[in-house]
Amino acid sequence: MNPRERTLAMILLAAIVLGGGGFLLHLLYLKPMTEKENAAAKLQKDIDEKNERIDQVMAERARLERWKAQSLPADKDLAMREYEKYLSDLFRKSGFTSAAGLTITPKSSANDKSAASTSTKGPTYITLEFLVTAHANLEDVIKMMEGFYRTSLLHRIKNVTLTRPLTTTGPQGQVTKANELDITMTIDALVLQGAENRQYLMPGVDKRLLAIEMATVLSGGPSGLALAPWAVGPLGPLGPGKLAAAPGMSPRDYLAMTEKNVFMGPPPPGQKGPLVDAKQFVHMTTISSKDGKEWEAFLYNRIDGGREIRLRASAGFNSFRIPDGDSTVQAKVIRIDAEKSEIIFQMGEKYYALHNGQTLEEALRKPLSDTQLKDVKEINGAIKAAKKDE
Repeated sequence: MNPRERTLAMILLAAIVLGGGGFLLHLLYLKPMTEKENAAAKLQKDIDEKNERIDQVMAERARLERWKAQSLPADKDLAMREYEKYLSDLFRKSGFTSAAGLTITPKSSANDKSAASTSTKGPTYITLEFLVTAHANLEDVIKMMEGFYRTSLLHRIKNVTLTRPLTTTGPQGQVTKANELDITMTIDALVLQGAENRQYLMPGVDKRLLAIEMATVLSGGPSGLALAPWAVGPLGPLGPGKLAAAPGMSPRDYLAMTEKNVFMGPPPPGQKGPLVDAKQFVHMTTISSKDGKEWEAFLYNRIDGGREIRLRASAGFNSFRIPDGDSTVQAKVIRIDAEKSEIIFQMGEKYYALHNGQTLEEALRKPLSDTQLKDVKEINGAIKAAKKDE
């Protein structure tokens, strides 16, 4: 074998060795490594997807727990009775009366509906349906809707029909007023599976918040702070927003719709439009103090664009005025009681107590008795004496 042939043989042998080594490297190392990396990437993707799904489930679970709290009571018959009472009170407080043909008719049977699943635990929710017919003016309808959508329950007005009466008498022979409309509503309320089996309609305060509130008060701290998250949450009186409200939008005054009544037209010359009872739209929201000595209370006026009224029991901040139709509610704050979450105020010759979350209209229904007023005066006298000693 000459040198040239030896060289070619060595080159061929080297090519065979390199090719075989590369093949073995790919077969025994690179291919298994690639497969493992691909498998690891797939597993990681599966883990990420499952973690994302877990996060979604936890978020939905929180929403479900909130919905369960807002559900009607678990007892369907109890829920039907109590919700009918709620509707009756709401409509009457808004100005609807039986004399004007108000009727609230629950459906003979509830509609059981369930999500598409093979679960044997029963329906996901039960729909209670009510048919309401009445005669009322547009102002009363708007007040009713304001109250309805501020109630922390899983319910809705499924449909509503407002028409101008063609006759002056209703279906039951009652005489309708000139500015009244024929009203028909269908209202749905839900009973969720797993809802609280309470014996009353409205959801209550979380027991954990009550425990924190009690501990705060007993330790000498201000009352009401622990309940603030509940008050502004979905179950509290300040939680649900106004009709069709969206985040970032300015407060709406739906009663302004009565000034341009598309059903009845403007009032005749010289006749005033419907007067608004502003007292039912003013309620107390907060009692607070920066130093634990000088307490402040805040009133929230929904009908005045959400304006806050700051009050103290000292001169300069101890009076407030609320325009109310043709008149004005003028009152003077006598005492702010943080322990009872109330303010004592004087209007005319009478004294009243306004509690946290209560409307001014509700407070004015029940003046303080002589005994209660005596206690207030004694406490005020003791406070003034203590300030003089300081």
